[in-house]
Amino acid sequence: MTKFNGDVNQAVMGNVKQGSQLTNEVHLHVVGDNTKKETVKTEDPDKKISKYQKAQIWGKALEWEAITGIEAVFSYKKILDRFEVDCIAELPSTHYAAARQIMEAQIKQAKAKQAEVHQRQLLSALPAP
Repeated sequence: MTKFNGDVNQAVMGNVKQGSQLTNEVHLHVVGDNTKKETVKTEDPDKKISKYQKAQIWGKALEWEAITGIEAVFSYKKILDRFEVDCIAELPSTHYAAARQIMEAQIKQAKAKQAEVHQRQLLSALPAP
């Protein structure tokens, strides 16, 4: 409790000569066994990608095919060559994120190129001034 000299009006209006004396205290009560050690799970380097992850990569390859008109197998093959695997089922799960990023980068490049070609076609269709 804060003690001050003066009337209540001074306390409400902020005209008290002595400021509040608040403190911050934190009380931490630990219950239980503190000797337990936390274990961190790491991915098994021999674990292969799941069927869902394979389908996601193939879906990206099909998206690339829809944009470029080039068969999806060629985009898919870039992943196989990059990670030196014979089939996508052999791709370690630790490389899934990188493989997906490669596919997304290919799609982004294809979209940019498609937009550039489309813009050229539009410009060439305009009558000369």
